Amino acid sequence: MTRAAPGIRHIGRGAFVLPDGSVAYTAKRAAEEYKKIKPVEYTAGDVILLLLSSRDGPVAGRTALFKGLFLLERDVLGGENVEDCRFVPYYCRPHSFYLALKIGEMVRRGLIEAKGLGKAASYALTQKGLGKAAARSRSVPADLRARARDLRDALDRRGSSRMLDAACRRTGYGEYAPRYRVAHRYKAITWGRGV
Repeated sequence: MTRAAPGIRHIGRGAFVLPDGSVAYTAKRAAEEYKKIKPVEYTAGDVILLLLSSRDGPVAGRTALFKGLFLLERDVLGGENVEDCRFVPYYCRPHSFYLALKIGEMVRRGLIEAKGLGKAASYALTQKGLGKAAARSRSVPADLRARARDLRDALDRRGSSRMLDAACRRTGYGEYAPRYRVAHRYKAITWGRGV
């Protein structure tokens, strides 16, 4: 049996903790761990394509886009084998820096057209993006496509803030409920019954 180098701890059969805290495996153990990984059926790119292709016209606003993607991943595709989009609470919405990178990549590849800047931007699929979305949507069950279309209709009609507030109350995603940066600075004023 060989000894581990200084700073490296043996933690089990074929597994070691390196000085920086990361875990390393022997080749045999790494092959065993790799076999345990379950491939995802829907990638982060599929989530973006599904939301944007579920209805004609662009999604107006970056905030609305991320709230829609959050609800699509959690509510519509929640029971499916979908890639983790890595949402975090961020100012007044759930945000995914991972999806922001994916959207930027899809814009550069010519799949998505982004008009405007920041919160005022609008996002729509290009012809190339529509073709890719159509090809990918054939493998998405009809009930999921219908639920995504309903979500997009509600998002466009009711607004993203009302949708997210209702979803956070209903589903227990309270940590993603809108919180405004300055809300903690002010004392609540009561006027009779309400606050």
